[in-house]
Amino acid sequence: MKPQVGGWQLDIFGGDSPILITPPKPDPLPDPDRWESHVREKLAEAVVFFALDSRHSDNVPEALIDCAEMLHQRLCNRPVDKIDYYATLGWIMELWTGAIPYSIVCALGRVRPRAMQDAIRDVPLLNYDFNRLNRWCCGQLSLEAQWAV
Repeated sequence: MKPQVGGWQLDIFGGDSPILITPPKPDPLPDPDRWESHVREKLAEAVVFFALDSRHSDNVPEALIDCAEMLHQRLCNRPVDKIDYYATLGWIMELWTGAIPYSIVCALGRVRPRAMQDAIRDVPLLNYDFNRLNRWCCGQLSLEAQWAV
């Protein structure tokens, strides 16, 4: 995998230097469709384990603790990664399921699913963020269309 010359850069003194194009590195893992079934099963078990594992021995899934921590950071006006935040918000409010649906993580962790959803709806900042996310994902009817008979 030698770099190839893609062009030449000339300077004002007449010198030239090559512009090298480095070939992309191959993907270290093959396509998941080519994995053997036992490898896929182990990966699925690992995903479930990481979603439901609790590092604090309090039987609350770590995924839910991470979600609560992210919402707390948003409420304290600390910087949060927007993509992670909106992905988490959409997962909690069940706009999408992710690898493991929110309701299943809550059921297996014996946590009431509506607890975090109600908190998002009750706190104005989080509710604003959710409504904004919902409009991005699902759109919004115009006022005329909402009241049409």
